[in-house]
Amino acid sequence: MTRSFFVLTWLLANLSIALAVESPVRLVRSTSGTKGSVQGTRYVIQDPRTMFYAGEDRQVIVYFEWEGTARPHECKITWKDPSGAAVLISPYTSQTRTPRFGVYVTLALPESPRLGLWAAEAEVDAQPGGTHTFQIQEGRNAGDARPAARAILAPADLYGRAQAATLAVEALDTKGARLATGSGFLVGDGLVVTAFQIVEGAARVRVVPPKGPAIETSELGAWNRRQDWAVLRTAPLDAGQLPVDRLRSWKVGDRCFFLDTNPDGARVVIDTVIIGAQEFAQAGPRISIQSPVNGRAVGGALLNEYGDAIAVLGGALVPGTSGAGTRSRGAHVPLAFLVTTMAVPLSAVPSVAPDSRITLQELSARGVVPPPVVGPLNVFTGTIARGVEKRNNVPYPMDEKTEFRSGEGDAVAFLTFDPQEKRQGMGVFRIYDIDNQLAIEGKPVKITLRPREYSVTMWSFPLGRLRPGTYRIDLDLDADPIWRSYFRVVE
Repeated sequence: MTRSFFVLTWLLANLSIALAVESPVRLVRSTSGTKGSVQGTRYVIQDPRTMFYAGEDRQVIVYFEWEGTARPHECKITWKDPSGAAVLISPYTSQTRTPRFGVYVTLALPESPRLGLWAAEAEVDAQPGGTHTFQIQEGRNAGDARPAARAILAPADLYGRAQAATLAVEALDTKGARLATGSGFLVGDGLVVTAFQIVEGAARVRVVPPKGPAIETSELGAWNRRQDWAVLRTAPLDAGQLPVDRLRSWKVGDRCFFLDTNPDGARVVIDTVIIGAQEFAQAGPRISIQSPVNGRAVGGALLNEYGDAIAVLGGALVPGTSGAGTRSRGAHVPLAFLVTTMAVPLSAVPSVAPDSRITLQELSARGVVPPPVVGPLNVFTGTIARGVEKRNNVPYPMDEKTEFRSGEGDAVAFLTFDPQEKRQGMGVFRIYDIDNQLAIEGKPVKITLRPREYSVTMWSFPLGRLRPGTYRIDLDLDADPIWRSYFRVVE
């Protein structure tokens, strides 16, 4: 044999190894039933169950869904009876060139199938792809009632249900100016669920139903700032009411839907998947979904395949740092995200007692929420840095960042002004923790603003006085916050 033959053999062997490494896929879910249909790019089992009856059910359909490399895959499903013997092998080539792909296969049942626990064992590209088990038992007596299978809604039906129940939610300040815009949904008479980040700092809230006049309110029936949900109390609204799943019946891998909102206000249905579930010590439970949610859709409902609301979109882990609550307020929030992939399960939202109510003004008076940033955008740039240096007699921030170590000494808030108004007052920098408790306060300094007169102000503060955590820093001009940012301190 020649040397080139051995080289070729070595290359082919290593190519096989590389393909084997690439080929494993992750099983997203498996479902069984007796009937199903193709909806878009997916197959939907219409009567999902794992119990089947001899002499009554004529077939079993099993649907596998995987996630892996975006290329065609060779799949094989081996049906095994209760003895473990293989009774049928169903090969299938998936031509879908996307990371998410699925296969459905059918087992015809004879009049008297073997009773017991059956299994459908999957292989994808000659690698194990998961096992789905189901039970076949004796047929029931004529008088036995068959449990009704819930109907899985088609995307068009889900869209219609969500459209009828989704509301626009606008947070307004004391002068009626809009602070933030999001979504909400009706869960009871005069009860609208939304994300707390949408209403934080508002004096009142305007709720706009799909049809009929807008309604304003300043009352909450229940709220949790850390968990990022709120229940508004409103006058009757002309909107549909979504059924709520508070039992946490969802699981990772489940298909779900929500209404996203385009910049022009048009709502579109998004078909996505639950890809994670977390429990945070202070922020509570969260669902992670595969598709991003834009700020205008935050506060809306995450729906399961049956059209039940299972979660409220949003789930900001640090109050005040969400994109929905800051984009229109002129705050510089480097920790904020314009989109989110989180939602708060409605199992965390309690039923609202008839006499439970509090106003947004009361929350502000108690110091639960910070006041919104107000006035023209006089601050041109704002950052937090490790220090300041002068270049050609002009100060510049050095080592700008959003995360500091407590042992680094001091940090500096560095702001430049491009005034949009003529104003003079006393400015004070203040640092708060995420529960709006004052941590550090600077000394008052005189600030004079004149249009087209650029200026700089800065404040040095000791990091050693701050425990590890996330903090908010405000510049107040007299009583008005005119700039805001966030930063973290770590050990």
